[in-house]
Amino acid sequence: MSKRNAYKVSRALTVVSLFLLASCAAQEPLEFRPRPDMTEVARQLDCPSDTKATCIERIGRPYSCYCMDEDALKKILEPDKY
Repeated sequence: MSKRNAYKVSRALTVVSLFLLASCAAQEPLEFRPRPDMTEVARQLDCPSDTKATCIERIGRPYSCYCMDEDALKKILEPDKY
């Protein structure tokens, strides 16, 4: 193989490699929304003193926040222990 053909092959492989790398990149930048301030959430929900503010986030949806007592929260997060 001559130097000229080797250069063409090398250049083609470089272009293909760059194309493959670009196709793996994310199409849109990831959005990291700020986490809610739980003290502020509890204040806005007017949670009683024996409950805690709890927020649930589903992928691609806004947070849903509730006032929950600690025992119910433990049962949800660790059902095998309680």
